[in-house]
Amino acid sequence: MKTLWCAAGVLALSTAAYAQPFTLHGSPQGVTSCSVPAAFTEHTLGTGLCPMISFQTHWKPGGGSPSVQPPNTLTPNLAHTHIECNLPHEAEMTGPVTVPCRFVLFHTAGQIILAQGDLVTNITMDDPTGPWPLVGDPNSVLLFYFHATFDPTVVKSTSPVPPHGWFSFRLMCRTAFGNGDLMDTQIMWSAYSMRDPRQPEALLGEAGINLGSRAVVVSARDSEADVYGIHLVEVRDTAIPLYASFRTPIVLTAASYSYGPDNKLPAGEYKLLVDPDLHRAVTGTSMSFKSSPAAGGSTNIDILDPVQIDASLPPVGFAAHHHRVSLLWSVATDPNNFIHGDHGGLIAPNQEIFALLNFEVAIGDNPQSAPPPAPVAAPSPTPASPSPTPSPSVPPALTPEPGGVPGPAVLPDNGR
Repeated sequence: MKTLWCAAGVLALSTAAYAQPFTLHGSPQGVTSCSVPAAFTEHTLGTGLCPMISFQTHWKPGGGSPSVQPPNTLTPNLAHTHIECNLPHEAEMTGPVTVPCRFVLFHTAGQIILAQGDLVTNITMDDPTGPWPLVGDPNSVLLFYFHATFDPTVVKSTSPVPPHGWFSFRLMCRTAFGNGDLMDTQIMWSAYSMRDPRQPEALLGEAGINLGSRAVVVSARDSEADVYGIHLVEVRDTAIPLYASFRTPIVLTAASYSYGPDNKLPAGEYKLLVDPDLHRAVTGTSMSFKSSPAAGGSTNIDILDPVQIDASLPPVGFAAHHHRVSLLWSVATDPNNFIHGDHGGLIAPNQEIFALLNFEVAIGDNPQSAPPPAPVAAPSPTPASPSPTPSPSVPPALTPEPGGVPGPAVLPDNGR
């Protein structure tokens, strides 16, 4: 682990010399460009480098059920898998880009056995002598650095790229746990195709300008398949403040839901957290909370209040007035009893799945707070009939249900 950190530090010294610049479509936050660094760079705000986004999935039971929990344990037997990359999100693209990334395994009694993606043509571990699969440690946090090449010239029906307009990239890895469970960690980010700007701009798809984290999990203890569906949290517009500091409130819309789960699952929970540091047992400050049925999920209109955010203590390693924001969607089974599922099987107790999207923000000088909420009008004597809850959009499929697991190899996907 020390070697990985040291290697990253040495590489980071030369990132500026090898940075690949990209124009940002529409100049989000007034920023016109960012550069992809040659080596993974965690903190980028104010440097001109493309932001590091952390896409995470957490699963319980995934820590091997040790009798003595390792240090910095908030939830016993909970394991994390992260995919973290410096991404030119919202950039204009005509050809491939290779970005620095890392896998993170936190308290994981298991291993990453597969990595691939739509419009991903190559995945190369930075240490060519390192082992594969990537084996976790239930008592530690392990980091594995790699580079991934995203290529919008690949022709793929599941991820079409228009000649002119918005589209999305996807990348996944699969964690196989020692207890027989399988979890796919999937990332999604967006770019703007300028392959032929003479063509009419393509209509924006249902997923929007998507930045999202997704989980697909199969439990060896459940007697029915596809219990959790596709479990995800995502942002679908350009309001997310990735590129510059801000000093006035920002309205951020996040979607959190499970697509196609067993409808007998308990309610899911959405949270917006400021400055969580889960690897150091710091839960962070909750700025938003919503409980909603797992099958329906929720659309969450959050206010990023710079005054409230800057009142929080930044995590270790963050500069003054820089903070971590985490969007989290979780669903848990009953802590003690089996659930009789909607599909006729049994859902095991004491299981929980999380999808998280983490990003860094910076607060500018003289921040202004959000105004107080408007007073709520008294209900009418005869309430109108409630409108039906709209169904969540169908996330594009990336991986099949993880039943038959391909062989353990990092593969160039070669447009498959």
